[in-house]
Amino acid sequence: PSGTNFVFVDLGGLDADQFRDRMAARNILVRGVYRDYTSWSRVSMGRIEDVERYVAALPAVLDELQAFIDPLTRLARA
Repeated sequence: PSGTNFVFVDLGGLDADQFRDRMAARNILVRGVYRDYTSWSRVSMGRIEDVERYVAALPAVLDELQAFIDPLTRLARA
């Protein structure tokens, strides 16, 4: 069992600081890069309403970041 009130979320290689910034634009505060975990987000568990807002915003933010990265990946391969 854990005595913490946070989880680490694997962002699938996406940048944790960019994820933090996109979530902050939605008034959802999470931590960016934490130590060597550059593609993981450290998310504190608070009120259930806050967790629900986080869960609701998560898919859109991940889609936005992936849409931003995909063209860059194609350019790098060209």
